Amino acid sequence: MRRKPALALVSAVGLVVLATAGCDKTVTGTAEPDPNATVTVTTTLSDEPTASPPTTTTTQPPQTTAIPPGGADAFGVADPSRFQLNPPTPVASYAFSVPSHNINCFVGSEFICEIHDGPTQSPVDSRCGLYDGDAEIPVRIVGWFNYDKAPCSTILQGQWREPGAVLEYNEAVRFSVPGAEFACYSTLEALYCTGPQNYGFKLSRTEFARYQLS
Repeated sequence: MRRKPALALVSAVGLVVLATAGCDKTVTGTAEPDPNATVTVTTTLSDEPTASPPTTTTTQPPQTTAIPPGGADAFGVADPSRFQLNPPTPVASYAFSVPSHNINCFVGSEFICEIHDGPTQSPVDSRCGLYDGDAEIPVRIVGWFNYDKAPCSTILQGQWREPGAVLEYNEAVRFSVPGAEFACYSTLEALYCTGPQNYGFKLSRTEFARYQLS
């Protein structure tokens, strides 16, 4: 079976030799152009995309006129000493929880609220950026790690801290710490807090939203 291609090749070579031997004349001259010939020009384009400079988008929290909605007049004002830690921790002088104990907040060199059962999604522009990729999608900690910036959200690493005294529904409390002042409002719907530069947030089981008071 393997010999058939070889025989075909020999026959083809023999035909070429015979054809060559029959050409005993040499023809010289100028070839006339074929009027029916078609010239095809092929252009090869580079597959490499043109590089564009990276763009950075900074999103500010939306403006609002009141946190909580409707204003603070309907809230009773709690004495902040009720929430004072004794002794204080290295980063917190005050601590409080909401009546459901789902949210615990700590106030001092940082203002951090930890939430047990929190939103499963967070907007990219409201994340703290402490972890790479999508690690910060779940909202488990909310607040100010830096008082020069807006509040942000991240995930919980380590142990859940013990809750402080309860800030009852329809109660408000104000805290003054070095470099910042805060006001928080406890409602059935959510916890609302405002802080430096009039930034604030709303935190509940289903939502984390940032604001800036106008």
